Amino acid sequence: MHCFLEDEVPKQMEKEKISVIMSVYNEKERELKAAIDSILGQTYQNLEFIIILDNPLNKELQIVIEDYVQKDSRIRFFINEQNMGLVRSLNKALKYATGGFIARMDADDVSLKSRLADQLDYLKKNNADFVFAGIEYIDEDDKKLFAEKAKGNTPDSCKRTLKYVNCSFHPTWLFKKDILEKLHQYNPVEYAEDYDFICRAVHEGYCVCGQNKVLLQYRIRNTGISMKNKTKQDIMAACIRKEAGKNHYSTERVLQEYERRIRDEKYMHFIEERYEDGVKYKALLHEKKYLRGCISVLLSFMKHPSLLSEIYRKAQISIINH
Repeated sequence: MHCFLEDEVPKQMEKEKISVIMSVYNEKERELKAAIDSILGQTYQNLEFIIILDNPLNKELQIVIEDYVQKDSRIRFFINEQNMGLVRSLNKALKYATGGFIARMDADDVSLKSRLADQLDYLKKNNADFVFAGIEYIDEDDKKLFAEKAKGNTPDSCKRTLKYVNCSFHPTWLFKKDILEKLHQYNPVEYAEDYDFICRAVHEGYCVCGQNKVLLQYRIRNTGISMKNKTKQDIMAACIRKEAGKNHYSTERVLQEYERRIRDEKYMHFIEERYEDGVKYKALLHEKKYLRGCISVLLSFMKHPSLLSEIYRKAQISIINH
């Protein structure tokens, strides 16, 4: 049994500390409190909670967070002078992190009580550098909807799955801070900064894998992502998938491909039309109009034969993670 010298204890505690980073913007007060409480109430207590308020005009949420600061010294609270966006806010939080591990959290989600302890234990037992977990979807009224397990539960299956989809759930991330020595920070990849980050981690040779366990409740908000932004997100994800299959991943090439695609009016029309068809199909299924739903799918395939590639992509994901 190793006995720590007196001056070694703080160093060891810092090494084992988890820095939880979270950006806040316009979440409901009730949701924010649930998110904060779920981190402060973790069974793993050696943590710091870095909260960035990215909306300096939101005084209501500022008061809520400051009240928590008075009660728990583990919270480090920073207010942006102006709205910086998620990526820059997370990068700011990373600079303040002093722990040996980084965990992500969103301001409207809920981490299960043992999340951090389970993930840290899993990371160590599997000699991994980066882990993520499964989620349970909840609505704005906290109603449980359905659960989704993480894909890519081994380093090899994770690497292969990333060629077809982002197999991780961003708010469930836990990784060694040492990763930042090569990755540095999130890159400015619009709506897909997490996909880009995890692809870079894999291509740099870090051991990345999913934990086949639900450890976070992921809130689906009615406001959701706009159709315009969803289209951009889908295009960016497609550009990342194209790059993820190469031997050497480059964010610069991803952004160049993205700019090329959004300038292509024919391609943009196809993407927007395909998204609209998807919305109609889901609405018909929700209304239990199954026959009309099937017909709408067939018509969509007739208009866009390239949709067959989506079926192939999903089939490959299923095969890899079977």
